[in-house]
Amino acid sequence: MNRRALITLLGGAAAGSCIAWPFAAHAQQQPKSPRRVVVLSPVRNPALDLFRAHLRVLGYVEGRDIMLDFRTTDGHVDRLPALAQELVREGAVDAIVVESTAAATAAHQATRTIPIVGLIAVDPVAAGLAASLAHPGGNVTGVSFLAAELNAKRIELLHQVAPRATRLAAISAMTSNAANSPGNLRAIQDAARKLALTVEIITISDPARLRQELSAAALAGFDGFVLVPDVVLTAHIAEVVALLEASGRPALYSNRIYVEAGGLISYSQDVADSYRRLASQLDRVLKGAAPSDIPFERPAKFELVVNLRTARRLGINLPPEVLALADAVIE
Repeated sequence: MNRRALITLLGGAAAGSCIAWPFAAHAQQQPKSPRRVVVLSPVRNPALDLFRAHLRVLGYVEGRDIMLDFRTTDGHVDRLPALAQELVREGAVDAIVVESTAAATAAHQATRTIPIVGLIAVDPVAAGLAASLAHPGGNVTGVSFLAAELNAKRIELLHQVAPRATRLAAISAMTSNAANSPGNLRAIQDAARKLALTVEIITISDPARLRQELSAAALAGFDGFVLVPDVVLTAHIAEVVALLEASGRPALYSNRIYVEAGGLISYSQDVADSYRRLASQLDRVLKGAAPSDIPFERPAKFELVVNLRTARRLGINLPPEVLALADAVIE
């Protein structure tokens, strides 16, 4: 090969390299597809906005890094198993986020391989979702706030707020009854019995019947109300609060969102902190951690929130000891 031919060959190779390298660099810089996360719940819970906010803090941009696919059954808990099986058949699911024990159970029955991260109101070990809190051992992890303990505390607090009340109603929906009974509701009855109170369970069978099942006539025989944590009821906060407060009797709610909507008082795990923990666990899963190795978390923060405007409107003088314990007071 003569000198001119060699220079021509090398020049062509260099030119080819100059063309190839930008394409290779471009290929390496192609953005990854967003991770698809299905949110399975009986209803679309407004509190999920807290979860989405915490994901943004962690650096996730919806549409770029993550796609949240919300799947609900419009309050019909019995449809959750079929919906869970349907989304598993669809495939291309990186993780499932569940709200409520009923949704967690449905997802767990549908798949033992797709990671499941949930906000669950009962003991996940007793519910068959995990081998232990510290070492779940399967494909389910999350935050468990053990609603039974909180419900017992709510009965005690309502007794402090209304010491003359003797007949109470605990209001729940089918979600709570299906997943949390008997332990959750039994805790309410046990706590009431210790205080010489009677308590009746009012179960909302269909959110469309809220006005009938919480009508003035239906509530007239009770001295006060305790709301059992239930994602279906949380999706109808304004209506639930309006109906209970119209009775003129004290009601103790399952989280502060109700009090911010005009309810009298709430006691719960710190809701924002719970969704922060849920987002953090999902982040770990999407980064490759196995749910079997991620311990279930228990709430570390609890909050008592009171609405003094509502108390004045109802003519209720909240005891000084309750106000002293309040983490937030709405004036």
